[in-house]
Amino acid sequence: MPSNIKVLLVDDNPMVLEMLRQALAQFSSVSTLTDGADAMLRAIDDKPDLIISDYSMQALDGKQLVQKLKGRSTTANIPVILMASKTDITEKLKVLQDTVEDFIEKPFFLKEAAGLGTGMSGKILTYKALTAEFRTARLPKDPACPLCSAHSAIRDLSGHL
Repeated sequence: MPSNIKVLLVDDNPMVLEMLRQALAQFSSVSTLTDGADAMLRAIDDKPDLIISDYSMQALDGKQLVQKLKGRSTTANIPVILMASKTDITEKLKVLQDTVEDFIEKPFFLKEAAGLGTGMSGKILTYKALTAEFRTARLPKDPACPLCSAHSAIRDLSGHL
């Protein structure tokens, strides 16, 4: 039973893509791509709620994809989970530790990877519900009140998410 969560899966291995797609399709609408450059374009054109990407890909790899996503205001807030070997995570991707939501260590058990996706989808659903409720809430609009100004700024910002 897919929810209104859009997950973009990116991996150049069709077998891994299909296994993850099947596992994640239980709780989300999943689209798949085999290239980081295509994923970047898709994220711009049809913003997903979550991107799960392989690190080691030809052309635009997962690290470059994350850097490009985070460098654009329209895609900077998309949560990303990177799949990589333990060596790559500890040696090459440590600099992204504060930028990505999490890492999936390869090789992985499908149940663990799907569990991580399920946990993220719960967070995303909660966020969507809270922002929808916040947008419709009637808040005081006293310009002299710092809290009212903060509410207004957050409401303006949440309209862009």
